[in-house]
Amino acid sequence: MSIYRNVALAGLLVCLGACASKGIQDIYYSLAPGGLTSAATQSDHQRETRLILASVTLPQFLQKQNLVMQKGAHTLVHARHHFWAEPLEDGIAKVLVQDIMKSSSALQVEVNAGRWTTGSNCSLRLEFDSFHATQSGRVLSAGRFWLQGADSTSPSVQQFNYSNNLLADGYAQVVTQLHSALQNLSSTIITAIETSGVCRAD
Repeated sequence: MSIYRNVALAGLLVCLGACASKGIQDIYYSLAPGGLTSAATQSDHQRETRLILASVTLPQFLQKQNLVMQKGAHTLVHARHHFWAEPLEDGIAKVLVQDIMKSSSALQVEVNAGRWTTGSNCSLRLEFDSFHATQSGRVLSAGRFWLQGADSTSPSVQQFNYSNNLLADGYAQVVTQLHSALQNLSSTIITAIETSGVCRAD
C-alpha cells in the first residue's frame, strides 16, 4: 500500500506543479512606450516659452498600482493582475511633456516635482477626477488644469473631459485609449496657452 501511496503522492505533486505553472501572470503597462525621445527631453534654447509641469494630482482610487475598472454607476474595481509599470502620475507627466513638445515648437516643457517654480514663463498643474475604463466599454479621462504666468497672482483654470470607445477587449486597449486621451489633453493645453496669453514670454 505504501508503494501505491507514494506513486499517488508523486502524481499529485506533478499535477500541482503543472497547475501552478499555468497560473495567471501579472502584466505591467507603460503609458509612454519606449520612454521619451531625445527630442522631447533635451533642452532646446530656441523655444520661446518655458513651461513647468508643476504637479499631477490623482484621486485616491487611482493612486494604487493596479489599473481600475468601473462597474455600474458607483463601483470601482482594481484589476488583480494588471498594473502600471511606474507611478501613474509620473507616466502621465512623461506623455504630456512628450506630446506638448512634439506638437509645439515654441514650448520647452520641464517637470518640477509638485511645486510652483520661479524662472519660467508659465506653470501647469493638473488634477484628475477619472482616468480609467468602464465595464460598458468606455475609457474616461476628466479633470481640470491650471495655467499660471510668472507675473500672475491667480492661475486660470480649464476643465477637460474625454470619453473614448474601447475598440477591442483587454487592458492593453484601455492603455492605448488613455494615451489617446492624454494626446487630446496636450492639444487642449497648447490651445489654452496660445489663446490666453498667460504664458507669454517677456
